[in-house]
Amino acid sequence: MSGLAALKFIHLGCNILQTAREAIEVVENPANNDELQKLRIASIINRCVLLGFSSQELISLQAGTKSEDLSNLKHFEELARLTNLFIQLFKEAEEQWNTHNPSFTRWIERGLCVPVLDLITTLNEARSYYEKSILEMTPEEREKATRPIYEWNSDKERWDIVGHRPVSEEESKANQAFYDKAATLTHSLAVASDLYNIVEKRVVQNIGSSLYHGLAVWLINRRPVPPAAAAAPLPAPPRRPAARPAQPRVHVHRHRHHRAPPPPVQPQIQRVFSILNLDDIPDPLQSDVVLRQYMDPIMHTPIRDPVGDPTTLNAAGKMQIYDRASILRWLSSHSTSPLTGLPLTADQLEERPALKALIESRLRMHQNKLWDYVQTSPDLMKQLDEPADAQLLADAQAEV
Repeated sequence: MSGLAALKFIHLGCNILQTAREAIEVVENPANNDELQKLRIASIINRCVLLGFSSQELISLQAGTKSEDLSNLKHFEELARLTNLFIQLFKEAEEQWNTHNPSFTRWIERGLCVPVLDLITTLNEARSYYEKSILEMTPEEREKATRPIYEWNSDKERWDIVGHRPVSEEESKANQAFYDKAATLTHSLAVASDLYNIVEKRVVQNIGSSLYHGLAVWLINRRPVPPAAAAAPLPAPPRRPAARPAQPRVHVHRHRHHRAPPPPVQPQIQRVFSILNLDDIPDPLQSDVVLRQYMDPIMHTPIRDPVGDPTTLNAAGKMQIYDRASILRWLSSHSTSPLTGLPLTADQLEERPALKALIESRLRMHQNKLWDYVQTSPDLMKQLDEPADAQLLADAQAEV
């Protein structure tokens, strides 16, 4: 088996896996956006058509079909590849538009680069089969065969056929070798992209599952103790003035198309897994790529509720940012700034609404994903009915 044929088999296998994965996602996780759902279905149908062309080509190669027939097959496949290019462009654009963190790079890769690579590969293979069909001709047939001569028409801005010339065996061999090399290169890039997407999808799913499972367990163990069960509550650090009420899950409607409402979230899940109601950043989220950029200099943990220290104002108009609970705890026993040593009171602290909105947006994203994960995890749902560690601790303290 040649290297190009092996790449075709690998590419076919990757396409089968991706088509099956897309079909499962469409059934199990239908998009709230009707247009996106239609594009996903169209993508699956088109992928099935392309799988049919690829399978037919491999079967024909094994059966010894004439290269001329394979070249004609590739010309029909070109139409399906061109259709796939437009479908993927719009589908990936909708996919990225409907995510919390749209990625232009991912849209370029999956919506443009991969379909274009597949289209170029098909064009090269069609030309290769055409050159091979010339080599398969008898000497008498080859003497009658001709190639068109093209010339650029500057007036009409197009290539026109101005004549024909005879074909030669040496030219056909050179052309076939060139198109085979080009097809091998584009096939290799397409296969590498397919394998990367398959592995990346699996790795991202595993990382996401690990993160949100750990976060869910962490929140379950921190469930608040009912007042009747708490015998002697331990002193707590100063808290922010007003805790945010539990908020229902919010889906931003960016299009004017009708979208189905999200599935309702159980009140128990909203109560236990409401990250926005916490006064600090949960331990499993402290390594978040956005949250870890804003660290409190006192506690060395990510900031939850940012406030500025006016005594640290510099010439650029910037000041040191603290977490509100952290700096209030410091000011309860000190009357000066922890960095400058200048007098500082709680009333002098300045709000940072833009930074706070960024932090809460990031936490809301994690909260939405956490709710989705918990609702599909039977083991975590069972743990909600078990006594929390805080409850067990309170019961034990009541007996002492």
